[in-house]
Amino acid sequence: MVMLFNWIKNNNTAAITVIVFGWLLDSVMVTILIKINLKDNTSEVANILYLLFQRTLFVAGASISFLPFLLGTPIVRPLINMMESAMWFPLAKLTYGAYLSHCIFMLFRTYNTQRGVWASELDTTLFFFAYLTFAFMFSFFVTVLVETPMSRLLKEFKNTNINAVENV
Repeated sequence: MVMLFNWIKNNNTAAITVIVFGWLLDSVMVTILIKINLKDNTSEVANILYLLFQRTLFVAGASISFLPFLLGTPIVRPLINMMESAMWFPLAKLTYGAYLSHCIFMLFRTYNTQRGVWASELDTTLFFFAYLTFAFMFSFFVTVLVETPMSRLLKEFKNTNINAVENV
C-alpha cells in the first residue's frame, strides 16, 4: 500500500489516472441510480444489489479522486496552493456560520405556513437562494457582532494571563 501511495505521489500520470478513475466510478454509480429510478419495472434483485454496494463504491470513488490531493502530488499542487490561500479564510468563517444557521430559516418557514409548496421547481429554487442569502447575512452579522469581539477579548485575556504569570 505504501508503495502504491508513493507511486501516486511521485507520478503525475498515475495521479491523473486515479482522479479520472474515481470520477468514472462515481459517474457510473450515479448513472445506475438514475436508470433504476426512471424505471418502475427494475427487479428487486438489481435494487438490492445496488443498495448493497452503492455507498461503498461511491465513497471509494470519491476517496480515490481525493488521494492525489491528500498526498500532495506535484501536478495538483497549484490547485492545493490556491485552496490554501488566505483569501478563503473570511468565506470559511461565514460558511460555517451559514451551515449552522440555515436549517433555522428552513424550519421557521416550514412551521410558519399552513400549506407546503409541493413539487414546484421555481419555488424550490427561489427558496434555496433565499435560505442561502439569509444564512450568509445572519452569519455575517453574528461574526461581526459576536464572534470577532469575543475572539479578540479571549486573545486579550490570554495575553494578559501569560504576562501576569511571567511577571510573578
